[in-house]
Amino acid sequence: METFAADDSGIWDMNIYVAPDTKNALLRELDGFAVPFQDTHLNHLLNAAATSQACESFLSSSGSSLYDKTGTQTWNNIPHWQHTSEQDDHDQLYEPLMEIIQSVHQHFKLDTSCKVFDTHVKNFVEDEPYRSKGRPDILVTGSGPHFRGTIDSKLNWYQCLTVFEVQHDVAEQDAAAVEEEEEVVEGDDDEEGTMPADKPLTQKEIQDRFENKCLGQLAFYAHQTLLDQPTRSFVYNVLITERRVCLFCFDRVGAQLSPWFDYHQHPEILIQIICLVCSPNLKSLGIDTTVTFGEGKMHIALCNGGVPLTVSCSPIPRIQRSGLRGRATVCWSVPDQGGNRYILKQQFASVGRVPEDKILDDVRKVKDANLSTICTHVLAQSYGTVSHARGMDTVPDEFCDRVLYRILLEEHGDPIYKLTGKTVLDVIVALRDAITGHHILWRNDVIHRNISIDNILYQKRNMGDDTLHGVLIDFYMAMKLVRGDVNSHAQADFRTGTRAFQSIFVLQSYNKFNELGQRLPMILHEHIDDLESFFWVLFWITREQVGPAGDPAQLRHNLLAQRGMDSEPSTSTYFKYEKLAKSQFLGIQPGWGDHVLTLLRGFALFLFDRYSKKEVSIQDCLIAADFDELKEKAPGDYEAVFRLFDTAIEGLKEERDNLPATSSGAGDSQPPSNPPNEALPCTSDPRTSKRSRTVDPAVDQRPSKRR
Repeated sequence: METFAADDSGIWDMNIYVAPDTKNALLRELDGFAVPFQDTHLNHLLNAAATSQACESFLSSSGSSLYDKTGTQTWNNIPHWQHTSEQDDHDQLYEPLMEIIQSVHQHFKLDTSCKVFDTHVKNFVEDEPYRSKGRPDILVTGSGPHFRGTIDSKLNWYQCLTVFEVQHDVAEQDAAAVEEEEEVVEGDDDEEGTMPADKPLTQKEIQDRFENKCLGQLAFYAHQTLLDQPTRSFVYNVLITERRVCLFCFDRVGAQLSPWFDYHQHPEILIQIICLVCSPNLKSLGIDTTVTFGEGKMHIALCNGGVPLTVSCSPIPRIQRSGLRGRATVCWSVPDQGGNRYILKQQFASVGRVPEDKILDDVRKVKDANLSTICTHVLAQSYGTVSHARGMDTVPDEFCDRVLYRILLEEHGDPIYKLTGKTVLDVIVALRDAITGHHILWRNDVIHRNISIDNILYQKRNMGDDTLHGVLIDFYMAMKLVRGDVNSHAQADFRTGTRAFQSIFVLQSYNKFNELGQRLPMILHEHIDDLESFFWVLFWITREQVGPAGDPAQLRHNLLAQRGMDSEPSTSTYFKYEKLAKSQFLGIQPGWGDHVLTLLRGFALFLFDRYSKKEVSIQDCLIAADFDELKEKAPGDYEAVFRLFDTAIEGLKEERDNLPATSSGAGDSQPPSNPPNEALPCTSDPRTSKRSRTVDPAVDQRPSKRR
């Protein structure tokens, strides 16, 4: 089960299995983030790929039969297409374009590392049956140690170097022809800017529709490529018509687009683009050359304190986000020869954010604390930034720059909502442990900001333990609170966190004014917000499924909570407020018992009291607590919550001691099928990581749309 938030990939639905739906999602995701290449960078890319002299040499030798230099000054055999009802396919374009691409490959010796395929009538083979199917027009594949598999008749996206999308030129079409084209994004009938059905389209409107359609198509190919090549940072794709060519680059910030080039008037441009997107220099194509493949495994070269270290794992991720833009979190299970198991987590983290490993290092400094309740890292490594790949000499403040980041953590058990083999006591103890871990963070002036059902795991069972324990993971959104920082980045922000588990005050942070029009004070994302998130984790688990010993057939559908919790901010706020305000009427699914119900109601009552007092202070007095006030109140708040949990745990233990044990202790995750690596460095403390669908506020700093 996954949860979603309104982040960079929040528009994704796990039920998107068909290409048109995927294109719609991608276009929404790229809205405002498709921008032109910087002129100087584009010129550098093209000239580095093939100099003018090299292009002239090709046209005078290998390409002399393909391009008429002295007569028409056009590429031979490229048809001049006119739209008619009888002539509306692309078939006559593929053969001459394939001939040009293959000739450039041979002349520049690109064919030693890649191959060109006409795939316009061939669907790709997918490892996962629910993945959207795609059929690029012309596919260029790579081979060698940095690619999975071998190139044969069974093509896959993990072999893709680049794609050429072949389209009839919109400049050759009239409005009727464009209207026959498939619409990629369907807006509401009354959407601003929608043309009445009886009003003819202008040439600009035709061009805009054409470019939008092609952007969605090429984004689809890039998305499929990066899903199957998750260690890749960016991918080039090419749009080509009878007379024009356009270069696209898709990365984790968005897309870059070149101007349209008339490749008949400027044949060197087409040659340079082919050489660029098919370059044997894999780094220039966004491919991480520290990653290799062999014997069915992926091998990633890392560095641990200056000592080289290679980890090996299945190339199929254990966890992977769906979006094109954003962090693109991927996790792989990594075993070693010593029987230890790890998680390798990769993200395109926001530049300027304190890295997760630094947060975890600081936490280790806390004295006299149960640090087993917090994951720690083995090693971490940062790579290149998106701004560097884009050739940006200076990075504007509004640019949402990202850096490739990997961190190795010890693997733990299931997320807390997985109940198979667990007892009610296991769930409550694990949740209390996670709150203990959160308390340790707070004592070190760190706020987690992303408490969710995915970020609380069961620890592996230790000998002698009578119950499973819990561990808090995923510190990407964690922030250090600074005294006197009135513009703290740790302020409450509804874009930060997992929507279903956000506190009411975080959800309300989008509203900057009260009903009298007075500006509300800036409020920090404080400990009580995360404590409320822990409550919503417990609420979710006990409302979305019957207890561990319950009968699934007894599930009460009127108690399901996902729709109310995981809605847009105002709806989620109303739902959550009502539950806290009427704590005495809260119910839970069968199989959880009276002790959990008492805990849930007591927790809700405590939170509503804190919410009400804070509401009066902020809405009426326009005063928000500062850092020192929060630090003073926090110990009492944690103590109150711990008392509620300890009472429930004591009661559950008494029940257990009077009944046969039912827990199998199956908190451990299933062992991997691949053989172990060499022993990896480890410490005595648990380390782990897990995906959480969270919001990075930086992704909503949208640049101007491309016109």
